[in-house]
Amino acid sequence: MNKKGFTVIELIVSFALVMIVVVMLVQVVTIVKTLYMNAGIKTELLNKQAIMNRKISQQFNNKDIKAAVRCGAGCLTFIYEDDTSSNLLVNKETGMFSFIDNDNGTINYTTKLITGSHFGDIDISNETVVGVSDGKKNSFIKIKIPVKHTLVEGDFGINIIYQYDSRITAISDIVFDDQNTNEGGTIVLKGSSDMTRNKNLPFTDPGYYVIDSSGGICTPTNENNCGVTVSGSVGTEVNRTYTLTYTYTKDGKEMDQKVRRVLVLDDSFVYDYTGDVQEFTAPQSGSYKIELWGAQGGTTNGSYPGGKGAYTSGEIDLTKGDKLYIYVGEQPKSNTGGYNGGGNGTSGYAGGGGATDVRLSSGNWKDATGLRNRLMVAAGGSGGYYFSQNSGFSVAGAPGGTLSGLSTAVSNTCLPKGGTQTAGGTCDSYSAVSGGFGFGGNGAGDTGATASSGGGSGYYGGAGRYDRDSSKSAGGSGSSFISGYNGCNAVKQNGTPSGSSNHYSGKVFRNGQMIAGNSGLPNPRGSGTITGNSGNGYARITLVSVSS
Repeated sequence: MNKKGFTVIELIVSFALVMIVVVMLVQVVTIVKTLYMNAGIKTELLNKQAIMNRKISQQFNNKDIKAAVRCGAGCLTFIYEDDTSSNLLVNKETGMFSFIDNDNGTINYTTKLITGSHFGDIDISNETVVGVSDGKKNSFIKIKIPVKHTLVEGDFGINIIYQYDSRITAISDIVFDDQNTNEGGTIVLKGSSDMTRNKNLPFTDPGYYVIDSSGGICTPTNENNCGVTVSGSVGTEVNRTYTLTYTYTKDGKEMDQKVRRVLVLDDSFVYDYTGDVQEFTAPQSGSYKIELWGAQGGTTNGSYPGGKGAYTSGEIDLTKGDKLYIYVGEQPKSNTGGYNGGGNGTSGYAGGGGATDVRLSSGNWKDATGLRNRLMVAAGGSGGYYFSQNSGFSVAGAPGGTLSGLSTAVSNTCLPKGGTQTAGGTCDSYSAVSGGFGFGGNGAGDTGATASSGGGSGYYGGAGRYDRDSSKSAGGSGSSFISGYNGCNAVKQNGTPSGSSNHYSGKVFRNGQMIAGNSGLPNPRGSGTITGNSGNGYARITLVSVSS
């Protein structure tokens, strides 16, 4: 007999299924509604961001800024060369932003942040390029006023970059905070309160302006110092910081005082071979150009020179006080490999040249942590080879390589290869002469046949020569490395290849350059160019730009 209708259990199950579907539909509707609302919020944030940036940029593009000064809590005044001015105001409590043209009192733009958004921490930074000729813009300032929203990720605030000449414009030391200004008047320094100068160039004080409480600006002349006296002087002692003090007095009362610190530096910091680690401490926050030259391999029999060293360079940002450690490679004078990883030759034959590198830690050159901390490496060349029984087999060493080390010509079995970005050079199956991470392979051979030169050092070193059969070959050379350079393969902190060109510290170079030891490269100890680096390695660090 067939049952008609639903059982109680079937009704319960059906009701449960319906409720699940209803809940899922509610969730879908909620998600769609949230996405729609967020899209609307994001559009409104982007529109306000575009208008705020455009209003400021239009003014900065049409007028040259002479000076900038605080005009109260959350307020900056920009004074232009035509003596007009603008105020930029940010009120974090009310969420109001205004940009006012003081020339006619017009509010170019004012707005209130939308509900749920707020101003973040305001960041103002500048950078000055060293060595730019007079009359050219040598600095730029970044003004970043973030706007965040609780429901939408991202920054929807103000991001302005303005380029200027710091020798005539006083905006390098502006701050944007919640403090009130000095009602009696303010000194604003042209240039920066922290400067560097080359010991070989005369120092000229960039000067100052005085801005009164109403926004009027006084420019000092020979007849009028605007009430400011300057004390102190700048000498020529290298690595010394000199101080200039500017004191503004009005009606017999001190109104404001500013201090400028001037650090005297040499043209650059140079490092020759010493056989030990050398330390560099960044004297100023900024961008530094680092140049390295690898060492040449040793010469055999006075006629068959080692391969010449490679060259690497790049620019890196450092903060004042940051330390780097420099290891300069050696050209060997015997069969013992050059300092910093050159492979040994057999008795009477030349060792490989040492690499030159920059690291984030000090210690013995072959310390595993130190080798993993290398940010830049210039490869060394391999030792030259001489065969007394048949001079036709004699050959100069392989020059230091770039992404891969180099090899010499070969007429028989074992070709000593150069290092790569992930492995040392090899010589067929003769593992005894293989190079490795930070060192060149040693020369070796069968009993009675031990005429072999060493491989050159590098990021990974080249193979040493294996003297088994007569062949026209020397050891292989090392590879070079620059953190951030396309094609490089940085190691992880555990020493294994990462597949990325960036060092695990996050420090990377810009404008990287690699040149092999058989090509034209900058002369480390003079002007012009040379073909490969001869002799010991070399390093040079030059301050390119100053930031604050």
